[in-house]
Amino acid sequence: MKIVKSLRRKSLMFFLLTAVIVSSIPLGSTYATETDGLPESENPYHVEILPSEDNSYEGETQANFTVKVTYSGVDVIQKESVHLETIISDSVIASFNTEALSERRLNSSEFTGNSEWEESYSISLPALETDTEADYMVMLKDGEDNILASSNQRFTVKKSGADMWDTYANESGEEEVSPKSEGASSANALRSYTAITGTLPNGISGLDKLYYGSVEKDDTAPFHNANELQDILENSDETYAREIWKKYQYDLYDPNFSGRGGCGALLTPSGEKYSEKNLIKYPDDRPDYADELLTSTNHEYPKDGDSPFHANVKSQIDAVKDGTLVNGALVENDESAFENLTKTASPDIGDSNTSREYTVDLKATPNLKQVKPTVLLFQIQTSWQMFDLIHANDRASLVNKNEVTKELLSLYEMKQGFLDFIEWMQQYTDGSLMIGITNYQHGGSNSMFGAPYFTNNTNNITEGLYGWDSFGDCEHIHYTNKALADAMKELNQASNFANWADNKGNLIYQDAEMISVIVGGACEAKDLKTGSTKLPAIPDGVLKCQYGIRTNSGTAYGKNMLGDMISWMDYEAQGSGEKGDAPAFETGEYYKDVVTRDQFFETLKSIYADAQAKAPNMQKVTDVKVEDTITAEFKVDKSNIKAFVGGEDITSKAKITVEEQANGTTKVTCNFGTVEHSKEVHLQIPAQAKSNYIGSNNVYTNTGTPVISYKGRVNSSKTYTQNFTDNPAVNVPIRLTVADGQRIDLEPGQSVDLADLAKDTTTNELITKTVEDSLGDYAQIEGTLTYQWVDTDGNPIGNSATSIIDSGNRVPPTIPSYIVHVTENDIGKSETYKLKVTFTPADVKEETTSKVAVSAQSQTGDVGISVSQKPVGRVRIKKMIDNYDNTLANDEFMMRINSVSGTAVSSQVVLKHNETSGYVEIKEPTWLNIVEILPMEYSFIEITIEGTGADTADIKNGQVYVERGDDITITVHNKYSWNPFFHTFDSIMNVFKRT
Repeated sequence: MKIVKSLRRKSLMFFLLTAVIVSSIPLGSTYATETDGLPESENPYHVEILPSEDNSYEGETQANFTVKVTYSGVDVIQKESVHLETIISDSVIASFNTEALSERRLNSSEFTGNSEWEESYSISLPALETDTEADYMVMLKDGEDNILASSNQRFTVKKSGADMWDTYANESGEEEVSPKSEGASSANALRSYTAITGTLPNGISGLDKLYYGSVEKDDTAPFHNANELQDILENSDETYAREIWKKYQYDLYDPNFSGRGGCGALLTPSGEKYSEKNLIKYPDDRPDYADELLTSTNHEYPKDGDSPFHANVKSQIDAVKDGTLVNGALVENDESAFENLTKTASPDIGDSNTSREYTVDLKATPNLKQVKPTVLLFQIQTSWQMFDLIHANDRASLVNKNEVTKELLSLYEMKQGFLDFIEWMQQYTDGSLMIGITNYQHGGSNSMFGAPYFTNNTNNITEGLYGWDSFGDCEHIHYTNKALADAMKELNQASNFANWADNKGNLIYQDAEMISVIVGGACEAKDLKTGSTKLPAIPDGVLKCQYGIRTNSGTAYGKNMLGDMISWMDYEAQGSGEKGDAPAFETGEYYKDVVTRDQFFETLKSIYADAQAKAPNMQKVTDVKVEDTITAEFKVDKSNIKAFVGGEDITSKAKITVEEQANGTTKVTCNFGTVEHSKEVHLQIPAQAKSNYIGSNNVYTNTGTPVISYKGRVNSSKTYTQNFTDNPAVNVPIRLTVADGQRIDLEPGQSVDLADLAKDTTTNELITKTVEDSLGDYAQIEGTLTYQWVDTDGNPIGNSATSIIDSGNRVPPTIPSYIVHVTENDIGKSETYKLKVTFTPADVKEETTSKVAVSAQSQTGDVGISVSQKPVGRVRIKKMIDNYDNTLANDEFMMRINSVSGTAVSSQVVLKHNETSGYVEIKEPTWLNIVEILPMEYSFIEITIEGTGADTADIKNGQVYVERGDDITITVHNKYSWNPFFHTFDSIMNVFKRT
């Protein structure tokens, strides 16, 4: 099947698609039961078919597979060779697909261990009318065709699908069509090629009699010989076939084709045919390109229109599609003056970014599309040096006896480059570029058309260029001063441009940049050392500048075969046309050695760009502002913000404001002032993560939508705004701050919950307060927060507490409980426990531009327990009579001490005033009852305590609290009331005598 190449840049392509779908699981693999005595279990070979991931094939229905051959062991059978064969079992396609594949020699001496290799091969499949399934077998055979191993695959061959091509639209706006008619066959054509071509000119008998030297070398052409052209004309879609013929017919017809590929024989001025014999007889009777020759030979030029082209295309001028005239230049709408709006944030270096600093960059480039309306008037010389090399040398050998030895730009290649330029013009100039063409035959005696041809309609100029003859009957087209001057004069007639307006209807001719472009090859004068044609002067106030394009790199001549100055344009460019002349191209560049299609295309673009550069610089936009709001997780230092325009630091000139918002965000605004076309605006905002922000992956640097605003050019009272669509995220390394908690003393037998110690001793707030406050203060924290008690070696103790932190949950875990109980064995020990706080950030999201993730981080807060045993507590009893005098010196008092809890105590003492008893030992916290047997002459006042551990809070309702380490004295206070009493018996204590 053949793929027809497309028109350049329209990519017309068609093919039948056959899909081969291969199962990923082999149906089976078989091994030879025995080969030269080798048992099946010892077979060292294995074959596996590796199906392709993509089993669709274009163009010729060729399927490609890979076979993997595995060989194990070193004691192998000696074989001269092994090879692969393939076969398809299905009857529909079996006959097309038996194929022997590459051979490999395998000898045991070549291997010292297991080996494997892959063989790539292809099978050809027919264009089927129905779907079919088949088994595909691969066999590994030895030199005697014994099967060593084999493998099968089941695959499906789909029938030929619908034609696929890159569609194209014709100029009349008709529906897109296929270049290949369904059902058409090259064997049985539906039509003759003459249905498309009509009768060929001058009695040419067939397509094979046309000239294919130009398209043969053109990779972009859809055909390269008569057979390929005939296939297109007879079998392709009719619309496509007519498009191909319309584009290429005038590149194929050589009106003087003589069977040897060049121009036919010329007559001399005397009317005789040129020959060496006649040249000896009549040395001056050489053929030349003189007007007399054209007249005497009655040459008929194939051009039959009123324009430079075969087609009588209109000299149509359309209004500019999208542009308003402002101060002499065309301005497109202001809604999208800037392009390449990007916002980035860097660096993206994960945990290495220890300072957690980032640079937010906002960039936008004004593409103001503000251009000068431009007219390019082309003066094109189509002489023999601009045909292909065959024609050029055919003519040169007859005229100058010198062959062309250097590169040249053929008319065919120039034509294709011109078509490329018109396509570019359609895409980029929107009607603001006008093309004018005026050329005259040799000497001006045979004018192709009476006035310049102007148009900015790309369809019209394309149709005209299709009809531009690549041969021109080998005519010699030059300019005369008068002809060129008349063409230039036409530029100054407003009637030629009456319809050329902007999109508001304003005429733009008077503001257009008028440019003359002279295109030509080498000089044909017999004396190559002097110029023979002089360019006319540029009329004042009409053309702004003139450019020259020389379309060859040299024609050798003379004994030394030199060719430096080869063109009349060369002489004109250097002011050598006539004595005292100034350079003709001083107002525009002179391009030498333009010899390829692409060079010609790029040269035309360069001339257009140069014209725009010479026009007044109106391309600027004013009051340009960039605004962004940095998220609450970051702080912004105004002093480090930078502003650039076109790479130049303009920070000192720009107006930069930084406003901290109530919600913690920071709004940054930069007014750049006036910015010229293509000068990139760049705002650089350094941002550092705030110290109390934990950090996370996927942290966005801005909130809301950053914008760039500017004043309109068409309507300067209106402000336009464009949005930055990028929303970069960075990954901020984790930073945790955890305070230390309490440290307490315990005695053996006591217990404490570590959760009760997890408070700061000064503020009495949780040691995790900073972490938990960050969760409440910052929205961009996403991950897992874990609390875990660990010992001094970092080993976990107890259970952990975990909370998933995201936009829907900001609640931290509760500090886990862990009870510590101490015994006498712990006396003297001091233990530290740590609350390990760990934040593990969520994975980097796909939409996050930063891909270097940050790691989980942990911090700990310490709590402590010290275990000690206090000395045995000591309790003494003391007696005090508050109103004591010497008369009471012998009074004695009995007091009893009994324990309510703790250490067992039961004792009594008899004390006089100011006497102190011995001590009672207290080994554990104890409540003591103090009971005094008090005579009626006395009244009880109070109990007081003093000494180590003494605390008034330890006395409650006549009971005293004592524990280890206390060394206290309990004083019982009485008061003598002076009232004597008689007692019933003497044996009782506290009976006193009075004197």
